[in-house]
Amino acid sequence: DDAIFSKQIQISTLHLNDTIKTSATVTSLVKL
Repeated sequence: DDAIFSKQIQISTLHLNDTIKTSATVTSLVKL
């Protein structure tokens, strides 16, 4: 079903964004 598929993409994108934000936070903390 297309609706389920697009929902999965949204969730994957959110996870990816969270991962990037976390990585950026860790990187900035390491640089301190």
